[in-house]
Amino acid sequence: MTRPQEVVLRTLEDLGAEDFEKFKWHLQQKGALEDFPAIAKSNLENVNRMKTVDQMFSTYSMNTIKVTRIVLVKINQNELLKNLSNTISEPLEKGRKEASELYQKVPKNIIKSSKNVRKSGKTLSKASKTLKQPKGTNMATPQEVVLRTLEDLGAEDFQTFQWYLQMNGGLEDFPAIPKSKLENVNRVKTVDQMFSTYSMNTIKVTRIVLVKMNQNELVKNLSNTISEPAGKS
Repeated sequence: MTRPQEVVLRTLEDLGAEDFEKFKWHLQQKGALEDFPAIAKSNLENVNRMKTVDQMFSTYSMNTIKVTRIVLVKINQNELLKNLSNTISEPLEKGRKEASELYQKVPKNIIKSSKNVRKSGKTLSKASKTLKQPKGTNMATPQEVVLRTLEDLGAEDFQTFQWYLQMNGGLEDFPAIPKSKLENVNRVKTVDQMFSTYSMNTIKVTRIVLVKMNQNELVKNLSNTISEPAGKS
């Protein structure tokens, strides 16, 4: 039987070089992997597929398959997602069996008390979930939103976008990014450079450049997806 590590490795081997870099990039984004932690950038920088698999299992253990699925959805790798689902399932049954065995050992009076607590706390739990995930909320991180925006630009328009980022005085009160930091840099690394330079104002800078490029549809999509922070840091 194929081990989970081998399945994940085969999945990563089916990604091209650029898509593999995107895959690793998503693993580094805090808050992008549901309740799972991000992997530190230093642990994935210049790391090949085998070492990426090792790092993922070291971080996510039995949930690595689930995290792999989450990232494949984000990078629109539907065929690989389907193949992964057909090859291996998430380790649910083992956990259910172990939980059932433990449940049988718990004294009945504790179980009854626990049920009452759960019942009284149901409304509070429901309200908490509503606050955390309001209906219609887009769960993508700001980094992911900017990346998707750049992916909607053709090759020439993407070069134009980077060119504007390098122009002194062209981004209102925001600094230009040195040419050396954007030369021969792909979309993923451009997003990293923008957030490193503009932090919480990256969405605003993205809008400024899109307006200069007359990318009105992308400006509209960006406005519908995420709002700017209240003030400049």
